[in-house]
Amino acid sequence: MTDVISYRTDKGEELKKLAKERNVSLSELTNDIVNYYFEFFNLRKKMGMFKGSTEMMSYCFSLISESDILKTTDLLSKMIARYVKTITNDYSLANLIKIFLNYYDYNHFTYSQFDETDYIKIVCKNPMTRNWNKYAAMGISKFFSDFGFAAVEDSSEDQLHSYKISKQKSSS
Repeated sequence: MTDVISYRTDKGEELKKLAKERNVSLSELTNDIVNYYFEFFNLRKKMGMFKGSTEMMSYCFSLISESDILKTTDLLSKMIARYVKTITNDYSLANLIKIFLNYYDYNHFTYSQFDETDYIKIVCKNPMTRNWNKYAAMGISKFFSDFGFAAVEDSSEDQLHSYKISKQKSSS
């Protein structure tokens, strides 16, 4: 159910310009902004995430060995799962993917989602190093596996990571 709400803003012209750039109505843009706040911004706060320098984060990850990256991915997947469980009871594949796509949007990463026969492939382009991308792809894959969707890292390189997620929950 939707509500009709009126509000005043001094950003009206900027909102109109952005809506035109995105080729959506002002109402749709405003709804997207409000949904983004509730679906990701609140999650970010609950998870204790900060928006720091991608350059510094990339540099720090470039100093970490691959074996240390493997150790941290378990922590990452468990941390994300714990916080996701505090914000939703909807553990459908579509909703879990949406959470990560919101994260990519928040960080201004570009992504593509490919719907294959048995799996969904997510490709994320970003300004980060190979080590950070390996950490992200492996941690996210483990996260989906923890929720019953078999997932694997597909690729990790400078400025890109990808992973594949089974469309069907594992029977275990």
